[in-house]
Amino acid sequence: GNYFTDYMSVTEFEKVLEGQDCSKDIQQEIKQKDGENDGNGYKDIFAGVNNGGYYMVDPKTLYIIKINSIGSYSIQRAMPIDDITRDGFQDVLLAHSANRAIVIDGAEGGYAMNIPIADKSWVVDRIEDVSGDEVNDVITGTLFNDNHAYFFDTYYQEVIFDDNFGEPVDAIKSIHDIYGDWSMEMVAGGRNGKITCYSGGLDAPVGIPDAHKPGPVTIQ
Repeated sequence: GNYFTDYMSVTEFEKVLEGQDCSKDIQQEIKQKDGENDGNGYKDIFAGVNNGGYYMVDPKTLYIIKINSIGSYSIQRAMPIDDITRDGFQDVLLAHSANRAIVIDGAEGGYAMNIPIADKSWVVDRIEDVSGDEVNDVITGTLFNDNHAYFFDTYYQEVIFDDNFGEPVDAIKSIHDIYGDWSMEMVAGGRNGKITCYSGGLDAPVGIPDAHKPGPVTIQ
């Protein structure tokens, strides 16, 4: 067990949470140590730190499966979400200080989604499919200089709704349908007390199209 604890102790992790077992994709050097070459049935650990690095760890062996980085940015939160890459492994949505919307591929450890946005991707959440492609989506709120609330299509890797919120977005959450169109909504909360509920879905007031069109979608 010293391989993991010598590299970084658990107490040094900024965020630690469980993700789906991805030990089947374990690296060769780990196979050489313990003979593991397929899933061991234990949920693995995803840990992000404030220098932008992140780690996938097999809790049974304490070996590091993947090491990667989003750059010199602070990872504030890591949220296990749906399998947006459709490879059988749960992916991870990040809240962080980079001007990008990022989902990490739970199998490969690289980017499953990496989209430029207006400012720091500080608050995030998953949301059931609002774009009509049968893949669940994500929402993000930004803060610092340019404060926006976003819906993202995870399958086509694009912004499907972007609203200039007017104040730092300190909280964002998907909620159950209140508009009556059988899709979830997004609630955003601002630093100065503003609260807005955006309706998602094909028949929603935000105007998400009922058929995907390549390129950015302009919302009227």
